[in-house]
Amino acid sequence: MHILDCSDVDIVKNYRTIKKELKKYGKNLNQKKVIIALSKIELMGDKINDVKNIIEKETGKKPILFSSFSREGINELVSIIFEECRINA
Repeated sequence: MHILDCSDVDIVKNYRTIKKELKKYGKNLNQKKVIIALSKIELMGDKINDVKNIIEKETGKKPILFSSFSREGINELVSIIFEECRINA
């Protein structure tokens, strides 16, 4: 799972850095299934959909939006993580 701080102006660069590091590490980590999650959504207001669309275009995956502060989206995130663990067990 990649958790990206959606309030960071370099969010796409940060995602690309993660991808490069996983590829450099080897062991096919860059080939594993990935969950993309955007944190700190409470800081984005009306811009959250723009950030979500940018990340979805970059990753090809619909990101899960959540806030640790307000707890918005936490249940959905936990459910998705458990479902992925169940499927891959």
